[in-house]
Amino acid sequence: MTRTTPPPDSTQSSLWPRARPDLLGAAARLAALALFAVVVVRAAWLSDDAYISFRVVENAIGGLGLTWNPAERVQAYTHPLWLFALIGGRLLTGELYYTTIWLSITLSAGVAWLLAFRAPVGPAAAVFGLLILTFSKAFIDFSTSGLENPLAHLLLTLFCLEYLVGEANDRRVFVLALLAGLLALNRTDTLLLVLPALVWAVWRQRTPRALALAAAGFLPFLLWTAFSLFYYGFPFPNTAYAKIGTGIATADLARQGLAYLRNSLRWDPLTLTVIGAGVLAGVAQGARPDISGAPRACAAGIVLYLVYVVRIGGDFMSGRFLAAPLLVAVILLMIAGDRWLRRPGVTAVSLAAVALLGFQAHFPTVLSDGRYGALPQHEAWRDGDIADERVYYYPFTGLLNPARQLHPWAEQGQVLRAQGPAVVEHGNVGFLGYFAGPDVHIIDRNGLTDPLLARLPVRDPAEWRVGHYRRNVPDGYADTLRAGRNVIADAGLAQFHDALSIAIRAPLFDPRRPAEIWRLNLGCYGHLLPGH
Repeated sequence: MTRTTPPPDSTQSSLWPRARPDLLGAAARLAALALFAVVVVRAAWLSDDAYISFRVVENAIGGLGLTWNPAERVQAYTHPLWLFALIGGRLLTGELYYTTIWLSITLSAGVAWLLAFRAPVGPAAAVFGLLILTFSKAFIDFSTSGLENPLAHLLLTLFCLEYLVGEANDRRVFVLALLAGLLALNRTDTLLLVLPALVWAVWRQRTPRALALAAAGFLPFLLWTAFSLFYYGFPFPNTAYAKIGTGIATADLARQGLAYLRNSLRWDPLTLTVIGAGVLAGVAQGARPDISGAPRACAAGIVLYLVYVVRIGGDFMSGRFLAAPLLVAVILLMIAGDRWLRRPGVTAVSLAAVALLGFQAHFPTVLSDGRYGALPQHEAWRDGDIADERVYYYPFTGLLNPARQLHPWAEQGQVLRAQGPAVVEHGNVGFLGYFAGPDVHIIDRNGLTDPLLARLPVRDPAEWRVGHYRRNVPDGYADTLRAGRNVIADAGLAQFHDALSIAIRAPLFDPRRPAEIWRLNLGCYGHLLPGH
């Protein structure tokens, strides 16, 4: 693929085109970057789900392995790369709350800096892109939160800039494959966003060396998958099994996925509008002979990812799964619209449109402060099964909230910790699990952290909330965990638990493990589970 034509006010660098020194343009870029950073800091918070990973971090630091309940090896997190970043931060600072928030802010600011100063566009297009991110509720909400989004955003930005601007050669194939592999290691499903672009880049080269380099780029992800299979007994996170084998009809999930998009249009109209415009811009840009279809592949990645989001039912966190495709769309719009945005009139109208849509959000990002979530208008934080998680949790975890206090689930966890070792059941395990500590074994009724419940169908396929697929705890299961001997009432389920226990509880080099891991992953015991 040929390099995109650099803008008239740029020169070539060893990596990507860099804007020429321009005091007015630099000031505009810096102002947009500063506004973005201020809004992110004012909105900074942590979600309950982040504390699920925090418990794994503390167990790892305490020598209990990469576990959630220390008695069993279960991958209770979806983001290995982000988890390792949290572990590194925890080792350096000795705490997790401020470490996670400031790591997220730093990564998000890094994304904004790349778009402001390394994207091959003029100042107007750079400001336009940053202003969209600043006003996007989805992007700001999940620029912190404690989840993996900030790291995914950074990897996506690096991928898109290298793909759309970098020189077409075998080296670029390796860089793109490495970034795509790290995206998958950070959260597997984000690979869909870049898969068409990666396939197109490899196809454009079509050399044995390019294919070998593409495979080499995925080596970290492949090594982790092999480690996961050996250590946990399964190649994918436990959360994937909990959300796949629910027994809920595909059509019902798709309807909920469409409701997720409708919620975004109501609460955050800027985000989906820009995503749609970015797809159109990518398709239109792909027709240009000097670009050779590159943006079109990025647009295809956005569409592929949105289809996936609808297929899985979206999420209960409003906007969470739309922040990443928004970022790709913004990059496409910045590059496609650069020459038009050099006209002052077009720039003024475009920036005004972004601000107008941004202020139509449920709670506009630029108005967020330490009182977020505590004002009367914030009481409307639920839209059916979808929630504005930042509104709900900011009073408990908001960085700038002067009245920050422990969430009731955290207080319950502290009570459990004080009471000593126990086996308990709960449906919200983030705060509770973290503050309860490793001596309290928690049976997660949603199956996210429990290996047996993750493989059971939901309690009621007609009454469920997306992301909260509640299961019935089998008779005798809690007593089995307390007593250390299998007293599960259902004979088939008891047999399945015995095989599962060898994979996740037996010593790593127990000679029985390989055979049981093989059988479990091939579904040889599936007939023992209810609903099969």
